[in-house]
Amino acid sequence: MSTAVVNSSGVFDPTTGRGDLAGRVFLWFASVSTVFAFGKGIVDSLAADDDRLFVEFWRMTSYFVFIAIFAVLALRPRRSPVIWEATFLAKSALVVFTAFAVDIPEAGMALVADSMLVVCLIVGWFLSQGRESWRSAG
Repeated sequence: MSTAVVNSSGVFDPTTGRGDLAGRVFLWFASVSTVFAFGKGIVDSLAADDDRLFVEFWRMTSYFVFIAIFAVLALRPRRSPVIWEATFLAKSALVVFTAFAVDIPEAGMALVADSMLVVCLIVGWFLSQGRESWRSAG
């Protein structure tokens, strides 16, 4: 991979070097940070009372799905149409919901974590040219 950030026409092109790499680093950060949430989900599922067991297990499996989604986006940022948008909407919806549910004990941490993931998605989308995924789709 070239480290140039300017293409042969003299125009900034994040797909040719550092910009693309930086965007993918943000997406890998999102994936790896979700691994820690998944680990906490395992612990929470094992410790859950019967009335919370399903919710904790569902949450844990959701973390696993997002680990995979962020990894796919990091590996194939310009070949993942719909995944960008669906992930952004899901994470943004959680941010909005938790912003209004701050008196719920878990909401504060979720607000911080999901806000960071939304930032990683936006930066990753811009730097790795995620918007180009629609061109490769059709």
